[in-house]
Amino acid sequence: MVQTGHHSYRQHVGHTLMSKDQLLIKLFEGALNFLRIARRGMEEKNIRAKGENISKLINIITELDCALDMESGGEITRNLSTLYQHIIFSMVNANVKDDLNALDEVEHILMNIKEGFQAAAKINRENKQSSQNIEPQVAEHKGGMSLAI
Repeated sequence: MVQTGHHSYRQHVGHTLMSKDQLLIKLFEGALNFLRIARRGMEEKNIRAKGENISKLINIITELDCALDMESGGEITRNLSTLYQHIIFSMVNANVKDDLNALDEVEHILMNIKEGFQAAAKINRENKQSSQNIEPQVAEHKGGMSLAI
């Protein structure tokens, strides 16, 4: 069977799509990577590397903050937004003052948030798997059968 371009594209895209959980974790990994490169730039007095990578980190955190649903997210969402704003403020100060301690603090915060999302993603996967493993139960009643899960 000859594959059409559309079929080939859909097959490729299907293998490259990420879940929301995976994308969120990748964003934190990217932010942490930019932070480490910025730290190296700061240590080596490479202003360009420091500034560009702090900007990239700030861009990721800004997008994460903007993506929060403040109306229905509740206290957790407000707390995350506060943390994101703190990270942005700390990174701006770290850039201006060449403050390695601020980078350490932000790295610690990012690692904790990432680990929290990883734990939540694991629970989500386990819940999905356990709900898929539920055997449907068939019950008979007058007039035929009905299916109950």
